[in-house]
Amino acid sequence: MNSIKNTKQKQVEDVIIVGAGAAGIAALSKLLDYGIENVKILEAENRIGGRVHSIYFGDAYVDLGAEEVHGENGNIIVELAKQFLNEKKSLTESICYCSKGNKVDKDVSEQIMKLIEDFCEDDSKVDKSIGHVFTERFSETILKKYENDPSKIKIATSFLPLCESFFSILEGPYSWFDVILESASNYVDCKGDQFIGWNGYGCKTILEIIMGKNPKRDDSIDEEIHYGNKISLGKVVKKISWNRGSTVRIECDDGSSYFTKYVIFTPSVGVLREKHKEIFEPCLPEKKQHVLQKIGYSNVMKVALRFKNKWWNEVPMALLWTEDHSEDIGNSWLKSIHWLMGAPENPNVLVAWLTGPETTSVEKLSNDEIKNGIMKVLDKFLANDFEISEPVEIIPTRWHSNPNFRGTYSYETLETCKLEIPFQKTLEEPLRNEEGHPIVLFAGEATHLTQYSTVNGAILSGYREAERIVGIRNKN
Repeated sequence: MNSIKNTKQKQVEDVIIVGAGAAGIAALSKLLDYGIENVKILEAENRIGGRVHSIYFGDAYVDLGAEEVHGENGNIIVELAKQFLNEKKSLTESICYCSKGNKVDKDVSEQIMKLIEDFCEDDSKVDKSIGHVFTERFSETILKKYENDPSKIKIATSFLPLCESFFSILEGPYSWFDVILESASNYVDCKGDQFIGWNGYGCKTILEIIMGKNPKRDDSIDEEIHYGNKISLGKVVKKISWNRGSTVRIECDDGSSYFTKYVIFTPSVGVLREKHKEIFEPCLPEKKQHVLQKIGYSNVMKVALRFKNKWWNEVPMALLWTEDHSEDIGNSWLKSIHWLMGAPENPNVLVAWLTGPETTSVEKLSNDEIKNGIMKVLDKFLANDFEISEPVEIIPTRWHSNPNFRGTYSYETLETCKLEIPFQKTLEEPLRNEEGHPIVLFAGEATHLTQYSTVNGAILSGYREAERIVGIRNKN
């Protein structure tokens, strides 16, 4: 309390941004564009980017975090970085293999992949989960089509976990029964190609462009791109004291303190949900606390595998676990592996995708344990068609176990769909001090009403809050 009273003797920043992810970097760049120079970012990690994490691995950048650009019209990423983007294959273009080691009947696999594509295009506004609606349509179409062919019924039914994994990657949940049908949510597609990739440059490219840097493949955002002294790394914020006059005090776990007129808080829903009671003093309003418990926020895992030589042909590949050939695999977590994708412009790198609740346990395994498990899967599915070599290096993601993230991206649940005010709008609402002035502002993908879960939404939210501060200053 005394330190708040003595802020006249201390440096007071105009704005402090918590988090140097896409939202934080966007907010900083916009504030600087408006001539507000007294700005600082406090970043808990020892790198810039947040859930954008591109690493040079093999012959190009591999994205351990966000990697796809969904849609073109109205997408700020396409507007700024079109020259670095390229159309990529959708998972529905995968070659399908089953766990007994052979390719899946093409007629069945093509029918189911088409069902997924048609489902994604459907705009029916039904307040039901993706899992509920998809399984209904699966029965009405696929099972009905093959009702007189027991062998095809059996293989088709085995596709359901693979289909669930597809929507887990697309939307973010552990279970497709937890996420609302997209057409019934607040999400709005940007029109155009929904599967655009970074052509080997990595998603970090958009942050470099926003920061005024010319992206190069031999350079990394993890190096000396700090906007001078505007970004402080390794700063874990443990307390934000607000509502005591016109100055906010921020304390970090290294003992440092900062004072500012405005805070833009950008960390993930996972961090906010877990730590809001210890970070904010006084506590967040009840309505924010209430929606935090209802927002969908889970985990998707990737494992990048670099091989000495490319041994596969076409990617992506879908791995279909059939009943007769899944029980002998050993570790149950291996059945959370459903997809193998090639890394763009990186011929010797495969990326395995894992979905479902077991990803949190897999993150706790050593790299060798993960590598050995994936090798079992590759041998089981692909050894009949390929001479599989062992990867020389792997990099698994650990978003859930990292206390600075606690997961991947937000989604709308059946519960949030029933809220009178969308959770994004409640999260976005600023905290106001005793005089009623906005003093702590919120940005990040989960605060964008129509583009939540995307880097586009995160960037737009950062711009939004920077412009809110500019508007407040212009009124005063």
